Formats: sequence, structure tokens, C-alpha cells
Amino acid sequence: MNIETKIWYDLVHTKHGDEYLILYLARQRSYRKWFKIITIVFSASGIFSTFQSAQIPTIISFIVIGIIQLMTSIENFIIHSEDDLDNISKLRMLYYDKLNDLEKLWHLLKTKKILIEDATEQFFELRK
Repeated sequence: MNIETKIWYDLVHTKHGDEYLILYLARQRSYRKWFKIITIVFSASGIFSTFQSAQIPTIISFIVIGIIQLMTSIENFIIHSEDDLDNISKLRMLYYDKLNDLEKLWHLLKTKKILIEDATEQFFELRK
């Protein structure tokens, strides 16, 4: 496999990784948003009045409140925390920087502004 092919495959792989992280972060933020909305709705103070008007026994309302409190306690085990999402965003920026460097190297190689030996050296330097 020559260096052009290696650079191209690494460029495509990096782009796929970047796109995956964009979609993954969007989905995780959406999950987090909906989890917070559901938790707020069910733990609102009107939960008792809702259960009383529906003629549901008090024990069921306590079970629902207990489940909500349990889910809130284990939230970070179910859904990524904001710190985790920020760290994943930093990883995405690393992919983005690598993509730019590879794209620049690919362009220099294709326009013959750099020798294959120099491109090989720069490519392996980027992989460190």
C-alpha cells in the first residue's frame, strides 16, 4: 500500500469518526434533555393532586416518587453527564484538527508540492 492510499484511508476514517461523534453527541444531549423534562414533570408538586383526582391509592404515588428519585440518583449511570459530553466534544475537536492536517497533506501531495518521502514523514508524524 502506497502513502497516498494510507493518507486517503486515514482521512476517510477520521471524517467518519468526526461524523459519528457529531451524531452521538446530538443523540446523548437529546436523551439528557428528555430525561430532565420527564423527571421535572413527574416530580413536580402537582403529582399528589394528579393521583388524588384519579382516585389512585397513596401507595402508588409513593412508588412513582420512589422510582423517580431512584432514576435521578442513577442518572449518570444511565445517561452521560455534562462533563462526559464536554470531554467527548474535546475528542471531536481532536478529530477535526487531525482531519484538517490530513486534508492539507493530501492536497500538497496531490498537487505535487511535496515529495512522497516528505509526505510519508509528515503522515507518520501526524499519527503520533
